[in-house]
Amino acid sequence: MGLEDNFHQAIEEWIEHCSNPHIQVSSITEPVRDCDAYRKIVSMGYEALPLIRQVYNKDSTSNFALSIVQGHGLVSLVKTIVGGDFSIPNGIRGRISAMENYTKNWLDKNMHKYTPTQ
Repeated sequence: MGLEDNFHQAIEEWIEHCSNPHIQVSSITEPVRDCDAYRKIVSMGYEALPLIRQVYNKDSTSNFALSIVQGHGLVSLVKTIVGGDFSIPNGIRGRISAMENYTKNWLDKNMHKYTPTQ
């Protein structure tokens, strides 16, 4: 299985992890990231960035677990992979849709620095 297949499998596992009611009602984000699927994606490194960006394009209106991944998880995932080059501005921290938009825009403008094929 290639990187893309492994990534999509890990995303599906992560969405399944986030479908747990204990995660869905938690007021902290650590449980969202505390799973093997998250760690698998982190281990993919920079090559996962374009695939992460694609996850934002998925429609989550009828999938609450996917919206958790998009809203809380992907921001943390990008930060973990990229490190100090990426940070959410103080003015939008805690505002989920603003953080999502910031992350999408950041990926669109910066991902080429980490993935030369982009």
